[in-house]
Amino acid sequence: MGRVYDTAAFRALPRARCVIHELLGTECRGPVARHHVHPVELGGDPEGRTVECCARHHPMLEALARRVYSHEQTYPRRCPHYHPTRAGREACERRLNAEVA
Repeated sequence: MGRVYDTAAFRALPRARCVIHELLGTECRGPVARHHVHPVELGGDPEGRTVECCARHHPMLEALARRVYSHEQTYPRRCPHYHPTRAGREACERRLNAEVA
């Protein structure tokens, strides 16, 4: 089965404003896309509820979902804030995961 995010029906869903922006009022950056509230990778329903989230706030949304829905599973922590470079984000995530180990 292909990823639900790759289906034409999922891509055709309307996009409005970022849910994190609505909750926290922080500045958005990047395109707004739809994301599952309960991620499919963590056992969510592919047809389940989705919310709109911008590229900047997407890591925050993923971190919150992992915290809520991954009870027994442990995942590497992901940086919840914006980095202008990939190397900067990776270095930040290494520091975050070193604290957990």
